Amino acid sequence: MGSVTASLFLGVWTPLCCLIAIAAQITFLVVPGTPDPLQAAVAILQAIALSLLGPGAYSIDGRRYGRRVVVLPEQDS
Repeated sequence: MGSVTASLFLGVWTPLCCLIAIAAQITFLVVPGTPDPLQAAVAILQAIALSLLGPGAYSIDGRRYGRRVVVLPEQDS
């Protein structure tokens, strides 16, 4: 799990690393004797949010593939 964390920190293959992190946390929820299921649930929600946001501006993915910028159309009021 350490390599996934390092990859997320550097911003390498962010969506793939988020999927791996989500799968790991789900297995932690399923395995009996998990210390805190609430912590695993919060980690799953954070990984989902990060995968939807994408890599940061200074990450390796951001420099390699370009930033995603969402431009909203102007609303006529």
